[in-house]
Amino acid sequence: MWAMCLLLTIIGQTLGLVAGAAFDSQLGVFLVAASTIPMFMFSGFFMHLSDIPFYLRWLSRVSYFRYAFEAAMLSMYGFDRDNMDC
Repeated sequence: MWAMCLLLTIIGQTLGLVAGAAFDSQLGVFLVAASTIPMFMFSGFFMHLSDIPFYLRWLSRVSYFRYAFEAAMLSMYGFDRDNMDC
């Protein structure tokens, strides 16, 4: 779980650094926010991945949030763990 959080942080920081180096500050902030929102929307957190229309599924495959979300769900609920008491 910590490894996925670390990798997600590194990916986010890399995207911010690339946008900051390639564009001026106002455009970089806009592009990072505009690219992060679709990545989060198609990560499987808001809707199940099978409910995404087929012509937009490629967005879920390139979303780095999807893989972090799947890893978090597997680490908490996967691998035949017992039910949580809460």
